Order: sequence, then structure tokens, then C-alpha cells
Amino acid sequence: MCGSLCPRFLSAYRSSQAELICESFLHWFGRPLVRSSGCLGEALFEASTAIVSHGIGLNPIFNYGNRMALSVFKMDWADFVALPSEESAEPLARSERLKLLSLVERNGFVEGYSGVRIDSAGRRFRIVNGTVWNLVNQEDDFMGQAACFDNWEEI
Repeated sequence: MCGSLCPRFLSAYRSSQAELICESFLHWFGRPLVRSSGCLGEALFEASTAIVSHGIGLNPIFNYGNRMALSVFKMDWADFVALPSEESAEPLARSERLKLLSLVERNGFVEGYSGVRIDSAGRRFRIVNGTVWNLVNQEDDFMGQAACFDNWEEI
């Protein structure tokens, strides 16, 4: 485990997903995603980097977005975790997004990703130098994918 969990705080923010995101990042990159001497879930949710994840399936749904990601996508928690992740991209950009996610699934991660996404109002923004990685449990089962980025620009 990469930090202690705070069940009371995390119950609304899916503590097991927060731990999976952090553990998977540590697995692929050998360093923690967030530094925390206390509550891992709170540190992840309050990080200055936007952090999102989605599950598995043909059209996976977002299952985590921290405060910064919710701000960038201009959504609240309930709406974000009900959104199919492909809908974060414009229809014409979805094939490019699928190619990226397939590459990540094969290789484990991609760094330096840039791509256009849309917020809840339909405004476009470009993610610059993002990181996308596979979520894997302790048995190395594929559990979805996560992404983080701290640079974006409205376009």
C-alpha cells in the first residue's frame, strides 16, 4: 500500500479505486503518484494534478476523478462517475483515443500523451504531456486504465 487510507473520507471517493490507481502507478513507474504521510485517498483527491480512471468493458465508465479533474471537466462527482470515458473526447477524436488506450493496454503505460478532450459544456481543451497507465491488481489482472495530467490548455 502506498499510504494509509481514511475510510470515512474515502467512502464517497471509492477507497479501493484510489488505492488501485496509486498501486498501479507505483507498479509501472517505481515511484508514488502522490506523496502522503496521512490519508492516501485525501492526498489523491486533493492533488494538483488531474487524475482520472475508468473500468473495463467495451465502453468503460469513469470510476474516479479527483478534484482537479472534476474542475477541468467542469463536472461534479456523480456526473463524472456516470460518464462513459469515450464521451470525454469529441466523436471525431474517439478513434485516436481508442488507439492510445490499445497501446497502453499492450505496453502498460504511455508518457507524453497529448490529446483534445471536451468538458461538460462542450468546450475543447488539450491535455499536454499526460500519462496513461493500466490498472492492475496484485494478481496482475487488468482492471482498467488511469491518466494524470497537470498541463492543459483551452482551445
